[in-house]
Amino acid sequence: AEGLKKQRQVAENAIEILLCISLPFLVGIYFIGDRLLMFIYENQSFVDGAIILHIISLSLITAAFSRPFNLLLIANGLEKLNLIEVAITTVVGGLAGIILISQFKLMGAAYMSLAISFTNFSVMLFFVSTRLFVLRFLKIMRRPISISILMSIVFLVLDRIGQNNLIVTISIATLSYLVFAGLLIPRKPGGAYF
Repeated sequence: AEGLKKQRQVAENAIEILLCISLPFLVGIYFIGDRLLMFIYENQSFVDGAIILHIISLSLITAAFSRPFNLLLIANGLEKLNLIEVAITTVVGGLAGIILISQFKLMGAAYMSLAISFTNFSVMLFFVSTRLFVLRFLKIMRRPISISILMSIVFLVLDRIGQNNLIVTISIATLSYLVFAGLLIPRKPGGAYF
């Protein structure tokens, strides 16, 4: 029991740190994804794909959970559950691809990617919750959501004052993120997080 308690603490800390990275990044993609695509590809037609980038980037949320869940199951000798998850996700992804791509073309592929990501997350969450322990989501989400809200405010202020230079926007956003993360993610003596 003590081992599972420690594993839950480590898993929750890892997921929280990953969400502290991925959620603010998701906010950034929402605000400047179209300009970033234009900057990278220098082609207006890529800007039209920003909605696809927004949809696919939602999988960053589930990715923060999937890797720790995978390692937890392996660490506890439950590799068979990983294989079951892969089988379920593959079937869902295949069916979603057939239905969504035929109906919505490229947008359907983005939806299929999201369906695969959320299926993976849901199945792994079910296995971890029923076989190991239940995560404390309020504890996990508090800091990532706080940082994301603060980053949204930064992007809204930059948008409100008419800041259109992408490099300046990214620089200000990066510095703001480093300040917010430094203030909100506590460190133990010796430099370790949490």
